[in-house]
Amino acid sequence: MKNSIIATRQTAAGAAVLAVAWSLLASACTASDKNYGGAVSVAVSVEPTGLNPLLDRGPASNVNQLIYSSLVKPSEALDYQPDAAESWSVSDDGLVWEFRLRDDIVFHDGAPLTADDVAFTLEEVLRGDRSYSVSPLFRVITRVEAVSDRLVRLTLAEPFAPILSLLTIEILPAHILSETGTMSMEEFRWNPVGSGPFLFDSWNGVDTMRLKANPDYFEGRPYLDSIEIVSFPSKTAAWSALMQGKVDVVLDLNREDYEIIRDDDRFAAHGYLDYFYYTILLNLASPLFADAELREAVDISIDRSELIDTTLGGLAVPTTGPFRPETWPYDESVAVPGYEPGRAAEILKELGYEDTDGDSVLDRDGEALAFTLLVDEGDDLKRDVAQRIKWQLFLVGIRVDVEYLPADELVGRRLYPGDYDAALLQFNAGGDPDTFTYLFWHSDQIGSSNLARYANERVDELIVAGRRESDRERREAIYHEIHRVIAAERPAVFLFVRKIFIGASARVEGVEANPNVFFETADEWVVE
Repeated sequence: MKNSIIATRQTAAGAAVLAVAWSLLASACTASDKNYGGAVSVAVSVEPTGLNPLLDRGPASNVNQLIYSSLVKPSEALDYQPDAAESWSVSDDGLVWEFRLRDDIVFHDGAPLTADDVAFTLEEVLRGDRSYSVSPLFRVITRVEAVSDRLVRLTLAEPFAPILSLLTIEILPAHILSETGTMSMEEFRWNPVGSGPFLFDSWNGVDTMRLKANPDYFEGRPYLDSIEIVSFPSKTAAWSALMQGKVDVVLDLNREDYEIIRDDDRFAAHGYLDYFYYTILLNLASPLFADAELREAVDISIDRSELIDTTLGGLAVPTTGPFRPETWPYDESVAVPGYEPGRAAEILKELGYEDTDGDSVLDRDGEALAFTLLVDEGDDLKRDVAQRIKWQLFLVGIRVDVEYLPADELVGRRLYPGDYDAALLQFNAGGDPDTFTYLFWHSDQIGSSNLARYANERVDELIVAGRRESDRERREAIYHEIHRVIAAERPAVFLFVRKIFIGASARVEGVEANPNVFFETADEWVVE
């Protein structure tokens, strides 16, 4: 039945010998180089509402990564790596997935983690009688079976390659939360029991949570004795606490704060690319932007390098399509549109635009070449970007009127009804590419999340094919073609992806940054 092993431990004899030799060498080094003990405090600007991963999925749920294990975990490049599952396979028809669990995982109370716990977690999500926000995403799963203590089998309603992105859901202990267990889902929010590197110790009921090292963690006891999660009302307050030595790590620095500490030996800054890309979304239902040549003229009138340097201090990379650079769906062969104001002027002239009244704005048939750019108010970066783009387009004779709106009005009253010309937006490109590609660019979603009103039969076909194809190389080719088609048609002006920085005291070693798993290396953190 199985046609491919997606991930497994190395079994080749030569590789095993090399791995053992390297392991012995690494152990000898780390035993002398790294010390156990100490505590680290991490500042967050959103207070956790609880630690039950089915009920608490907000921004502060990153803390759950320290407490729980999942079948698989995401990498920065949008691949999936083994966690509680050591290997998995898929049937030829793509409908049956099997996951083999490690045999050395125990919950924080000492109970072993088995296939029954995985089955309980997924069945609880699928049950449908609770208001779990993640439940609708799992409806493709029609059956969950604990075949043995270590083998879980999932049957799907249709081939669904993004299934791995769903299986990053944290595994709950069935012996505690089942009908015969000792705790309700609500009680579990502040009495969590997982199998991750740290276990819940205490919460002061206000702003500070303490986690202790799990001595039985299957990848080895963390070096730290404990981690404190401290909530602050803003990023500025968290930054101030770092500078005063009250906390050791801040997860998201403002650009100005990063520039202060990057050359300061007392601190270290760890960067990564955000999973949001910035774009000027164009409403293709608007008569102005229904014209592909005009969209091209706007696109090549924007100097992305200058925009990034002036508004972000160079701390961003340009993007050319609906994916995040440095991830496998992103086609590196698609070139960043060049800054060609001369070519843009030629296109606009061919379209019949000229400045007939000497006001530096082109016009045609007595109507100025102008559009309104919507921006959500209160976002300083978007404000700066919008003003810079306004100036760049004015240089080729296009007038941009920037309109600032509260976020709820921007989305509910303007974007969804299609009452706009263009909007400066961030789009989420985290997780499996199927999710956001279907939502934002499939024609079925016009009138809903496809805000650009973009319709392309080939893109629709590719999105469906990418969802059904489990072979990684073939999936990559599918999404690369989606990238190329959308980049060529320009339903949006794709701008950049920000670099995000974690700030840490120099006394903390081993901190790494990953947009999908913020605390991925926390079990490797060491303090002097």
